Amino acid sequence: MTSKFQQIMKDKKAVVFDLDGTLVDSLNQWDIANQVFFNKRQLVYDQQQYLKLIVGLNLKQTAEALIAKYNLQETPEQVITEWSASYDEIFSKVSFYPKALEFLHFLKDSQIPFGIATAGPRKVFDIIFREHQDLKQHVTYVSCNDVHASKPDPAVYFECMKRMGVTPQDCVVFEDTVSGLTGTANTGSTVVCALTDQQKRQEKLQLSHHYFETYSELI
Repeated sequence: MTSKFQQIMKDKKAVVFDLDGTLVDSLNQWDIANQVFFNKRQLVYDQQQYLKLIVGLNLKQTAEALIAKYNLQETPEQVITEWSASYDEIFSKVSFYPKALEFLHFLKDSQIPFGIATAGPRKVFDIIFREHQDLKQHVTYVSCNDVHASKPDPAVYFECMKRMGVTPQDCVVFEDTVSGLTGTANTGSTVVCALTDQQKRQEKLQLSHHYFETYSELI
């Protein structure tokens, strides 16, 4: 354990992670899934416009937003079913950030409980952790879909902490986006920014108690 992580974990009992962009480098995979969806409907996919539209939304809300924006003659359930069918091929190629898996093993071996609070669906979590069952059985997983609320609403973090049996004051939360960090800041937990990209760097740091750029800084 590095002195940096000791400082972060002072008097804390558990860790909650976001998944996409915090533990795993999955932006490309979501882009592929989105491109397939848009191409099928002969629509132009603009990543930045899409991200602005869906930031913080859960799966059903994302489907509803796309249906409304593009006047699609489909139900949210039909859109979600189509997405789900494509996940296995696309997300089996997701990579953890360097040393992220080692960090999770370190937490497990140190008997520090950890959870994942994410907007992503359960199926994506299952695919990403398919080859890491020893870690998966130690993860408390909660999706925004489970609490019917999207980030920056802190409900998904609170539910994850509740299931782990810890209070927000006992927790450290790792996030990578402004939306996620804003939600985390409203929990009363220690906020750690996973600075996996440099977009909105200053805004992210202002919302955080600590930050790191690579997991090697923590182990």
